[in-house]
Amino acid sequence: MDTSSTADVRSRRPSDDRSPAAESPDDGEVTVSYGIRTCEPPPPDKFETRLPDRDAVRADEEIGDLPEYVGPFRVVEVIGRGGMGVVARAWDSQLRRHVAIKFLHRHFVSSSELTKQFFNEAYINGRLEHPSIISVHGVGKCADGRPFFVMRLVEGVTLRCLLAGGMENLSHQLSLLRVFEKIADGVAFAHSQGIIHRDLKPSNIIVGCFGAVKIMDWGLAKSLRDESGYDPEWSSAPIGLPQGEGGGCDDDPLDSVVGTPAYVAPEQARGETTVDERADVFSLGAILCHILTGADPYSGTQGSKLEEAMSGNVGPALERLEACAAEREVIDLAKSCLAPDKTRRPRNGSEVASAITRYLDSDLRRAERELVRFFELSLDLFCIAGLDGYFKRVNANFTRVLGHSTAELLSRPFVDFVHPEDLQATAGAMETLGNGRPVVQFTNRYLHADGRYLHLEWAAKMEDVRGGTIYAVAREVTGCCAARLPQAAMPSI
Repeated sequence: MDTSSTADVRSRRPSDDRSPAAESPDDGEVTVSYGIRTCEPPPPDKFETRLPDRDAVRADEEIGDLPEYVGPFRVVEVIGRGGMGVVARAWDSQLRRHVAIKFLHRHFVSSSELTKQFFNEAYINGRLEHPSIISVHGVGKCADGRPFFVMRLVEGVTLRCLLAGGMENLSHQLSLLRVFEKIADGVAFAHSQGIIHRDLKPSNIIVGCFGAVKIMDWGLAKSLRDESGYDPEWSSAPIGLPQGEGGGCDDDPLDSVVGTPAYVAPEQARGETTVDERADVFSLGAILCHILTGADPYSGTQGSKLEEAMSGNVGPALERLEACAAEREVIDLAKSCLAPDKTRRPRNGSEVASAITRYLDSDLRRAERELVRFFELSLDLFCIAGLDGYFKRVNANFTRVLGHSTAELLSRPFVDFVHPEDLQATAGAMETLGNGRPVVQFTNRYLHADGRYLHLEWAAKMEDVRGGTIYAVAREVTGCCAARLPQAAMPSI
């Protein structure tokens, strides 16, 4: 296949419309979205990239400055743009799947340094096989010399979009803490391989439709190990262009700082050369702070965030953490990660991952204990039942009120205990539940062990329609019903 073809690639090729194109901002930060459904354009918060004539670069992408075919891959549409490259959705004709392909901007092909940095991203990403890290399938060069690498196509929403929705309730925050746990796991794995990301932030985290969490954009990543075939000198160079126009290269880069001001560690913002895993730990703390308080650590404008980051001014963030509704354990974790002095932070992502997992596990166990305590100590009759007509679990009040043992209640269909005259109404209530609607203030009569029938008033809801699991609560109302009967039977005078 001739990979030198330069047939027009418009924003979307008409031959394929199975995946939405990501929106791109008109100004500010240039984002790479990898086929992700995005929210509003992010603010211009990156400061590591300075590109000459960015409008010209963007215009070239609009007119389709990409090959139509790259080996077995047919380029379908541009779905994202970054400081160094453009990302396209492509169709893999061999495996019959969609993939994402990142191409280096053609303006930068003549720069050997930027070409190395581009392949560095693919090299690092390809080494990190982990459920929370986007996978790379291969690398190569087009006929015109432009490098590219092929990645898994990820569809979902960014953590930034989820955070923009606000913390409506504690359950939403808990779900985001589960997302954070997966982020920390991915970072922990990268650190175990001697890799630091250096640009962790919500817009680089993708949450898939089925709970998958992916850390994206490893373009600023750095290896802390001097390995064979790997050049730490150029891998640590900042992503940026030397002074001047075009793609020529001088010896000294323009920029000496990498990262995003709102989430960057102080030592990284100052351009120190001894940045290690604890810089990523700070960024994890910044993300956790955003989850807990609704805002990133630095309270100023985009222009002043870099100054705050350089000085390590996290005082306002610590105050917001203390004032938030989260539990002490997770607040303390966020505060320790945000320590301006890196020696006071957790040493790496593994320590952060372990801490958040301990918190979430203990929180779950605590919630389960409280639920069991409520289930067993409540004066009401609590039960879990199924559409098959059997109780799955009953609390002690069933035995106290009805006189039957728990074993007897669980071994017989519950309609065996229902008064014959109430069977039809009970079947109607079960049908309502089976249709996904709750039942409230439903009354029927249940058989007591001594032969009497007691009136029970029910409220029930089916939480798992597919599994047929019903959660119900009842209370005895025999006295109330008996009090109403004489009045109902009293003849008119």
